[in-house]
Parts: sequence; C-alpha cells; structure tokens
Amino acid sequence: MTGTSSSSSSSSSSSSSRSSSFSRSRIISSSSRLVVVVVVVVVVVVVVVVVVIVVVVEVVVVKVLVVVVVVVVVVVV
Repeated sequence: MTGTSSSSSSSSSSSSSRSSSFSRSRIISSSSRLVVVVVVVVVVVVVVVVVVIVVVVEVVVVKVLVVVVVVVVVVVV
C-alpha cells in the first residue's frame, strides 16, 4: 500500500514540475515576443524620425540655395 501511494505522489510531483516548467517556458516565450515587438516598434519610430529630419533638412537646404542663387543673380545683374 505504501509503495502505491509513494509512486502516485512522485508521479504527481513530476507532473507538477513539468507543468511549472511548461508555464515558465510559455512566460519566457511570451516575454521574448514582447521584446521583439518593442524592438521592432522602436526601430520603425527611429527610421520615421530620421526620414522626417532628412526631408526637413533637405527642404531647408533647397530654400537656402534658392535664396542664395536669387541674391547672386540680383547682385550680378
């Protein structure tokens, strides 16, 4: 009788340790997915900000060049 109860308690403890390790692996995989999503969002935001800065700087440089060309033409003529 004691052999049966000890084997059933060992099987229940091994199944509970399996389920706890499974839940730990699920938590780790979900947290790693969250990290990947956060990294992708940060990279996309950085790329968008850099593109906006480049476009704004380009527009400002083109306006300055146009003003410089107009001033040079007016001074020369």
